[in-house]
Amino acid sequence: MTSTIKIRALTAQVILILISFTLAACSGPDDQQMVQTARKYLVDRNVREATLELRGALQQNPDNAEARYLLGVALFHTGQRTMAVAHLERATRSPEYAIDAHLNLARIHQGSQDWEASMRAAEEVLARDPQHLAALAL
Repeated sequence: MTSTIKIRALTAQVILILISFTLAACSGPDDQQMVQTARKYLVDRNVREATLELRGALQQNPDNAEARYLLGVALFHTGQRTMAVAHLERATRSPEYAIDAHLNLARIHQGSQDWEASMRAAEEVLARDPQHLAALAL
């Protein structure tokens, strides 16, 4: 009788493990994998597919600064300046992307002739890197 109980318990454990593996395999790529895929799309100039991947990455992890930054850049290239600015502004909160995000914001604002916003963004770059040539050129 006890061996039957042990076999049933072992069978239940095996089934749970198989279900776990199946769910993990079906869950799809994580946010980092989606960013990797998006980078490849961007290299191939497939901005639409990159944008979809980056939005998916941000759904999985809204704090993914790289996805936020790249999405801002991609949206800018599709002419969606307002959305690009929103994503780039959030990307400025990340020390890793702050300079590049501020620099892109400065260029976007300069293109729309918002000189004050452009100068503020350039000053943010220069506050972090006083010799940054691109920011000095703005």
